[in-house]
Amino acid sequence: MRVAFKYIIIGFLLILFDIHVFIDILPDPVGYLMIFIGTRKLEFKGSSTHPTSVVASILIFASLPTIFLDAQFFSQQVSIGEWWGIYRNVLSLLDIILVYFLFQLIKDVVKTLNSFELIRKTEKMYKWYMIVMLTVLFIQPFLLNINGQAAIGLMLLVVACALITQISFIFFLRNIQKQFTPSSPGKGDKFNIEA
Repeated sequence: MRVAFKYIIIGFLLILFDIHVFIDILPDPVGYLMIFIGTRKLEFKGSSTHPTSVVASILIFASLPTIFLDAQFFSQQVSIGEWWGIYRNVLSLLDIILVYFLFQLIKDVVKTLNSFELIRKTEKMYKWYMIVMLTVLFIQPFLLNINGQAAIGLMLLVVACALITQISFIFFLRNIQKQFTPSSPGKGDKFNIEA
């Protein structure tokens, strides 16, 4: 169980940090691959492929251009900027869909721990993440049409909210990972993983 969450946490860290030196040093497709592997390890035996794995596999291929293309460079190009913005918004929406399905999987895992407090925290984090990230996704296109200092202030606020939410989500995943001892094989034979 801990290994599955380790893959997922590393995957989200790779996606969160975007460092370009000719190419992306921490490529998003590798992050989505790690999330794919982690979610496959969390899936219940006998169940069909969980939607989390499907969305993660789509994002592995959909995010390939981000390895070679610098977002800031293309957003400044007039002819390409509009298409690049649409592409980034579609990726952001797929990210939110991925996290939505991941929360469904996490809820199943948390129920096996029989901890009311952890179930409550999972529900709270789920609602907070979805509200903030959907609001950020909705507000972003309108920021392009606002001029002046208000736009800069609002943009900084939106970026800060999204960053804080994503970091909080990674800490949340880490806290769930800590619920499982390193030597435990999960909860009996309900899961497909060994550690």
